[in-house]
Amino acid sequence: AFSVVYKGMFKGNKVAIKKKVAPSGEDASKREVQMRHFDDFRAEAWIMKRMVHPCIIQLLGFIRSPLALVLEFAPYGTLYEHLRQGPLDMEQKLKMCCDMARA
Repeated sequence: AFSVVYKGMFKGNKVAIKKKVAPSGEDASKREVQMRHFDDFRAEAWIMKRMVHPCIIQLLGFIRSPLALVLEFAPYGTLYEHLRQGPLDMEQKLKMCCDMARA
């Protein structure tokens, strides 16, 4: 399964809404696929709930239908976007490494 991320509002604040997209074309029955999809969602929410640190995007809540996580909004974009902007200088690389190690 994969996710699509939308920008939204929650309690007056910008948030990221990570909507889970069910896989298609699997050989298992529809019920089995749905259960596996829900189990994956529940596991991700459980892990995110326990990861509390200033360097990690925080889980603020979830939506049952459609399955979605409500996450802290990252105003500066994603790591992927930053890495695609061009080469990082040594100071940027060290800062990112330190932030990841703190998390």
